[in-house]
Amino acid sequence: MIIGLTKKHMTLICSSLVFFMFAVAMTIYAASVAKVTIICDGITTEGITAASTVGEVLEEQGITLGKYDKVIPQFEKTLKLNNTIKVRRAVPVNFTLADETKEVYTAERTVRDFITSQGIILTNYDELNVSLDDYITSEMEISLTQVDKKIETVEAVMPYTIMKIENENLPKGQINVISPGADGKKIQKVEKIIVNGKVVEENVIEEAILSKPVQQVAEYGTQVMQVTSRGENFRFKKMIVCNATAYDLSYQSVGTRPGDPGHGITATGTYAKYGTVAVDPRVIPLGSRLYIESPDGSWVYGYSVAADTGGAIKGNRVDLFFSSHQDAINFGRRTANVYILE
Repeated sequence: MIIGLTKKHMTLICSSLVFFMFAVAMTIYAASVAKVTIICDGITTEGITAASTVGEVLEEQGITLGKYDKVIPQFEKTLKLNNTIKVRRAVPVNFTLADETKEVYTAERTVRDFITSQGIILTNYDELNVSLDDYITSEMEISLTQVDKKIETVEAVMPYTIMKIENENLPKGQINVISPGADGKKIQKVEKIIVNGKVVEENVIEEAILSKPVQQVAEYGTQVMQVTSRGENFRFKKMIVCNATAYDLSYQSVGTRPGDPGHGITATGTYAKYGTVAVDPRVIPLGSRLYIESPDGSWVYGYSVAADTGGAIKGNRVDLFFSSHQDAINFGRRTANVYILE
């Protein structure tokens, strides 16, 4: 019970209480709403909302986002007392990278932001057809050529040169090495220019020699006339030192028997006989006329024709035909001078 208060005092107290309760209510209301400015599709909208997140505000306003659209602040962001929400609609751009063009939808504001959104880190050498600060527009053409420069240290070979000395006493095609050559070595710093992931240019910017090459000195035969061990003269185009073996028409030698298809028929269609020689056509052309003897003249096969081939006859190797299996066995394997006649 309040004692001693006049009616005037009571009226004043009641008025104060009502004002206080109104102020509290307004404070609670103000705390539950936020001021929002929305910029979307070129239109600015302002209002008050009781929503708590950016997403809820957009839902209130009936604003939906496409797959590539962008909203700032993010969809889940909690609202503050005053808020500005920007909705950027994605537009298509034609993006060319490494000579491949594709249509990309983006809501980024500038070319710089777009390049970053593609996960691309630019180098100082990359080439763009537009400025990084250009604003993105619909159907914009953006072309990026990725250029990089790398410096690598490599070891390189310095090939030796050959001093050629003609020797008329050596058969043409024969080489006599007087002193062997040796490659040199050097260290190089190589600048590689890489465009769209491919090396398009290499430049040596520095090098140091580790060892100099040693020149080879060799005699080259020029003799085109030869005297056989029998005293015969002949002219030849080239002489090749070969490993010589022998074959005949036995099953052990050729894998076929008389009466079998192709038995005794050479690669050139002739019938094998003494003077038929199997060769590697990459070394001695089929059809070449030959003269074959040992380097020291101790044995002579004589005049012959490159008329056959063989699976095992590769490189500087010839297979000489003998009529007798025993003669072929007796010949075995020998070194031969093979003259390709003119």
